[in-house]
Amino acid sequence: MTTLRNILTLLILTSFLKVNGQTFEKTYTGQWAMTFWKFEFHKDGTYKRTSTGHYGNPTFQGKYKIYNDTIELVNGYDSSSGTLNKYYLISKNHGKFATELQGKIIDLTNLYEYYSNDRNYISQKNKVVKVEITDSLNKVVKSFNSYIPINYLTNKYQIDLSWCVEFYDFPKNLKGAYFEQPDKLDRTDGLFLRNIFNENQTLSEYFYIGSLISGIKPESMKIEYFHGTKNVKKITDSKDGSNYNFEYDEENNNIFMIDYFTAENKRISQLKIIE
Repeated sequence: MTTLRNILTLLILTSFLKVNGQTFEKTYTGQWAMTFWKFEFHKDGTYKRTSTGHYGNPTFQGKYKIYNDTIELVNGYDSSSGTLNKYYLISKNHGKFATELQGKIIDLTNLYEYYSNDRNYISQKNKVVKVEITDSLNKVVKSFNSYIPINYLTNKYQIDLSWCVEFYDFPKNLKGAYFEQPDKLDRTDGLFLRNIFNENQTLSEYFYIGSLISGIKPESMKIEYFHGTKNVKKITDSKDGSNYNFEYDEENNNIFMIDYFTAENKRISQLKIIE
């Protein structure tokens, strides 16, 4: 029994170290306050932050650690006048340039983001919102903060269907869907067989099982829109008739609530965004 306990303890510690003791070789860049900022993280657990432009060209160096999806700067940031801070969130990109940017970090104090590429993108600042998922009895089962980039040109941010699916898998069965029709449809990859688009070039039906000619019984998510808009009104699962109903913030045109119902109109769960 003691030997088994020791083995289990070793496995737990090994797993913990894999998640919390990792380092990487990565560079992130961004621009704000008329300054170009560059972060260099190294496998030996050290980092360097340099800048050019209005802020000047001081160099800050120190050690860092990674805990799950968060970078902690252990030292070296105190005298940076708030341009360098203790915690950075390793985040996915969302939106048109997601595949091009290939990842970013968000400063959890000043909320500016930096991108893992060699291009001089202007850093977007982020809005912090609280996301809650409740069950059929309105009991909160998940609650967390989320970070949404603010467009520096319009000073607005967007919470749409693709954002909810990408970060919270809500609604289900839409991972891999194309919410807007691509400029070119490759007839050889089956994209057009699984994604059906309407006259507004937005997704009207997505087959998450099979396709139009798959040879097996297909199942799909059918999407309805509010008249004359690209705002999703309702999504219905063909498999069991369960459906998701959407509500929007009229001022900013952002999703703030999604209710999930059975075919008999009994609520299963709800995703709510609290600003």
